[in-house]
Amino acid sequence: MVFVQEQKTPPFLNILFSGEDGSNSKIALCVKGISFSNPLMVYRLVEWIELQKLLGVDRIFFHYTNVATEILDMLKYYERKGHIDLKEYVWAGPYSK
Repeated sequence: MVFVQEQKTPPFLNILFSGEDGSNSKIALCVKGISFSNPLMVYRLVEWIELQKLLGVDRIFFHYTNVATEILDMLKYYERKGHIDLKEYVWAGPYSK
């Protein structure tokens, strides 16, 4: 369940989502579909995820396709820890493999 609250100041929307335990989190971040075949990108992604956690992001939603095994293993680690939601993106129609 997603709630949107408008505040007078500061001028932005506060987006809340309910966790599985019923608690409300503060910030969620949606990432466009990623497709990194270079296994060295794992270091940049770890750094970026950790930075988002330091900035107060509670949950990051990832869609992925064609990622290196090392990257997928790292993303599944963060998913087990509850920091990200991970969904495979499948191309439809003539773009599918």
